Amino acid sequence: MSDSSLSSGYAAAPADTGGVERPIKRRGLTGRKRAPWRVRYLAAGLILYPALAFYGPRGGHAEFYPFFDWDLFASAPAMFADAVLVVRAVDGEPLAEPQLFFDMADTFAAARRGDIRLAKLLDKMVIAHWHGKVDDVAAFNDIVRTTYLQDARSVSYDLAVIRYDAEERYRTGAIAKTIILQSFEKTADE
Repeated sequence: MSDSSLSSGYAAAPADTGGVERPIKRRGLTGRKRAPWRVRYLAAGLILYPALAFYGPRGGHAEFYPFFDWDLFASAPAMFADAVLVVRAVDGEPLAEPQLFFDMADTFAAARRGDIRLAKLLDKMVIAHWHGKVDDVAAFNDIVRTTYLQDARSVSYDLAVIRYDAEERYRTGAIAKTIILQSFEKTADE
């Protein structure tokens, strides 16, 4: 090989190749072939990930979130609360047992549709009740009467908050506690 062939990156053609020049394969100082970039990044990640997990900042916690969070569901509350309408009577006929509005799909179209807007409205109504905003509660109640209870001529109902264990409610439908906040009547005149 001549000096000019090394600087151009091609080796001089040996006699047995028919005079074709081949590129020189340079392998760095050690002469070994380098691993592909994906393998290098994977190896670096496998080394750095545990290092960050064990030596990273903890802020006084036993867990370092992106790495270890074994206590993911232990902090979720077992009891949930929802604002609901409890219907006591429809068209002058008292129900044998008060029922939740959304369980009365055979009577109310909004219950059949599972209209989420009512649930949001009831949340706002409960907050207004707790803050003592009587005018807001009355305005929300007008919306409930005219929009969601329009399928019946008269309805006796309560604004309530139910507390329940989510798993138990899913399995059996059981409600742990019902807190009645305010009672309302929709009459046939409205």
